[in-house]
Amino acid sequence: MQVSRKKSTITQAAAKALAEAAIAAATERGLAIGVCITDAEGAPVALLRMDGVGAPIVEFCSEKAYTSAVTGAATRDFHAHMASSPSLQMGMTGRPRFLVWGGGLPVEYGGETIGGIGISGGTEDQDIEVAAAALAALELAVKSR
Repeated sequence: MQVSRKKSTITQAAAKALAEAAIAAATERGLAIGVCITDAEGAPVALLRMDGVGAPIVEFCSEKAYTSAVTGAATRDFHAHMASSPSLQMGMTGRPRFLVWGGGLPVEYGGETIGGIGISGGTEDQDIEVAAAALAALELAVKSR
């Protein structure tokens, strides 16, 4: 019987590069955002807030990243999944840190979820686009949107 297993997680250097790629993508689109990158457990590794972005945006991007990291799903997809099950919806809506607005994507590498990226500050579609662009800049797979 196997007693333990190794779990891969994002490095600080990769998290920083991913956050910077998100800031670049937002700047190209004329957006001001907050970006949070979490490890596989949902703990923040990198967090950046562009000038002029309000404090609530920091909470939103952190919660989107957390949700994607721990569920392994895009926040928008997880929202659709929750809507399909009243019991899941009831159980999850009371849990702290889960946010199912679009803008959170899992960070995947080698077939594993190694973290989450959360973007907030634009519309849901803009947040998703920036998160996907940041992942693409680091040549990381985009798992749904």
